[in-house]
Amino acid sequence: GTGEVAMTPEQRAVWLTKRLKNIGSSESAALLGISPWKTRFELWMEKAGEIDPPELDNAYVHWGTLLEPAVALGVAAEKGWKIQKVHRYIESAAVMGMAASLDYEIISHPKGPGCLEIKTMDRWEWKQIGEELPLHYEVQLQHQLAVTQRSWGAVGLLVGGNDLRVFERETHEGVSQRIQTEIREFWLSVREKRRPPIDWDADADTVIALHQQVEPKKVVKLEADGALQDMLVGYLGAGAAIRDHEGFRKRARAMLLEAMDDAEVAFVETPDHGTFRIKSWVVDEAEIKTVRRGYRQVRVTPPKEQE
Repeated sequence: GTGEVAMTPEQRAVWLTKRLKNIGSSESAALLGISPWKTRFELWMEKAGEIDPPELDNAYVHWGTLLEPAVALGVAAEKGWKIQKVHRYIESAAVMGMAASLDYEIISHPKGPGCLEIKTMDRWEWKQIGEELPLHYEVQLQHQLAVTQRSWGAVGLLVGGNDLRVFERETHEGVSQRIQTEIREFWLSVREKRRPPIDWDADADTVIALHQQVEPKKVVKLEADGALQDMLVGYLGAGAAIRDHEGFRKRARAMLLEAMDDAEVAFVETPDHGTFRIKSWVVDEAEIKTVRRGYRQVRVTPPKEQE
């Protein structure tokens, strides 16, 4: 069996508190800059207490949790392993601020105890990543092996609901040492309040969320470095491009409707691009009640308009 027992609310509260003080195995990928979900900057801001960690309650996580016991049983049956669910939060004896929550552990095995991580993935995503175990899952397992000081483990991955893949891995000393070194440096940087560099593409939402307060009548003078100057010019250019784009779409829509009159569908054969199909429909009137969340707006005024 898998020894399934649900985590109590008290256990979950303790786990959440400890999680803030540790880098868990699912966070090592962000630490190394290879996570598809979180950047190192975002992780740093969470652990420094500057932003709240996201709630892990989306549909993907929900179904993954529900399917986990069934996938684990499938792995055990296919490999002939004896497994059990792990409920304890394991903190590293070697590195302060490093911990792991295992899904399952493999017991009574000739190679000794092993860690078992369970994952689910749809078939389209599996094809997109080249049908190989994602690097962030590899790092997660190596993190768990380092914390538990075990020599081997596995990732059980269910693809598309009916295709089970089991990836067995030994401890990789190079990866293990890199993770532990990065964690020590990470917590040192938190204590010394040294924020990691901002990735302006990946971290834009996080940075904007951090700066939602305005002090009335406060004025500052900023140093015009090259990056800030380019951003100011680009910001104005982007606004103009959006207005031009919206204006063009409005003109095009008017021209198309004039040509179609009251037809629902029209075909336009062109000598250069083939045949276009145009469809139009009426959107019924509806009363829509929405609540706009507050946000901080920015307006850039160019030098010539200030004179």
